[in-house]
Amino acid sequence: MKIFNRWGAVLFETSDISPNDLNAGWNGEFNGEVLDAGIYVYFVEVLWVDGMKEILKGDVLLIK
Repeated sequence: MKIFNRWGAVLFETSDISPNDLNAGWNGEFNGEVLDAGIYVYFVEVLWVDGMKEILKGDVLLIK
């Protein structure tokens, strides 16, 4: 999973996480600082239990 700002800079990146692990996701910070409210883009590659891969992408609204 990757989170990008509007200029395409990677703000968060992780891999091999469980879908039920709430602590493994993005917390709205970059380099220890809380980011401004706004729209951020995500890109996720999901590997399903049947071995199929799926790319999910879209945007998320960060609010304070």
